[in-house]
Amino acid sequence: MDLTTLNLKPLNLLIFPDWSQPEELLYLELAPIIKSIVTHRDRHNLALLIDSTEISEDSELDAHLILSGIMMNLCMEEDLDPSVEPEIILLENLSQSQWQTLLPQIQYRIKLTAENQIALALSGAEIIPLLELDRLGDITLVSPASMALSLANTLYSQGRYEEAIKQYQRFSQFQVGDIALFLNFSDCWRRINQISAAIAILEHGLRYYRTAGQLHFELIKICQQTGQTKKAISNAEIAAEILPNRPLAK
Repeated sequence: MDLTTLNLKPLNLLIFPDWSQPEELLYLELAPIIKSIVTHRDRHNLALLIDSTEISEDSELDAHLILSGIMMNLCMEEDLDPSVEPEIILLENLSQSQWQTLLPQIQYRIKLTAENQIALALSGAEIIPLLELDRLGDITLVSPASMALSLANTLYSQGRYEEAIKQYQRFSQFQVGDIALFLNFSDCWRRINQISAAIAILEHGLRYYRTAGQLHFELIKICQQTGQTKKAISNAEIAAEILPNRPLAK
């Protein structure tokens, strides 16, 4: 599947239906989601991505028919304008590298009662924030920076440091983060043994947060632990001067 052909929107949602269910149960799960999107105030900025990997060609055909049937019934039941169709994208047989490219562009995953757990696990989409169906109408557009930061923090908490670094770098293209961001970002580099990069991030953070004791002390610690004693002493002297009431620096 060519990802460049996907008509993604500013706000993209993802679901993993279990296509082995009876058609009636699939309809009951999918219809409320599609209805919420069709009636959403920002529906023109929404896209629903539906995983359809791990299913046969016959089932794929059923997927299209089910979605068409849901839209037809909604138009009749809700008196909707037939020309207003939601952006629904069926994802077919994505590779892991394709998922890695796509996931940063997805803001939420809607949890279903019956999900394709195998496809979910293989995709790596567990990192995507979960959205309850009853909150779908309240969601607003998410900035690329906020999306990158949320994903970076999730990846960091899962110990996926190289992936987290990419998202922290992406966030940094848009804006300066808070003290916690610089600490986490630096720690990612340290954990993959890129000490120079870890130090550089802390030094960069101190340009914005000159009096942030956590950044000073983390910088001193990492220099000391990696045998850079002179650099550790120099940074300790700077910290003691900037933070005279913090005896730890002295």
